[in-house]
Amino acid sequence: MSETMSNAEYHHQYYLEHKEKWLKFRRENSEKHLIANKKSYRRLKELRAPAWNSRRRELRKELREKVLIHYGGNPPKCACCGESKIEFLAIDHVNGGGRKHSASINGHLCEWLRLHAYPAGFRVLCHNCNQAMGIYGYCPHGLK
Repeated sequence: MSETMSNAEYHHQYYLEHKEKWLKFRRENSEKHLIANKKSYRRLKELRAPAWNSRRRELRKELREKVLIHYGGNPPKCACCGESKIEFLAIDHVNGGGRKHSASINGHLCEWLRLHAYPAGFRVLCHNCNQAMGIYGYCPHGLK
């Protein structure tokens, strides 16, 4: 390697001079390397999956709580009956159309809300009130 040539330039020059040999080697060994890499990736994925899944669950739970606080106050509560247990709360589309919207966003509603800067048109309802609004168009608690 000459003193004026950088390491990257040297490797590029070497590749150009030995291109046919390099391509032949890649053709002969690519399948073997792909299989070996796939196996090691699977092993790594199996080892790390519990930690990844656990962290992902934590992040989703944190995001859900942030979204509920944004739309339902702190602490969040149902806009109809006042239920405040987080496990019972859901995000509701004020003007309906939640099923169609959920199908179009390809993912989780809380993530979509965060990515779109928490747009208007959503509120927090408990699951009972949300179901009643969706099925009957009104809630027995009196929300119109």
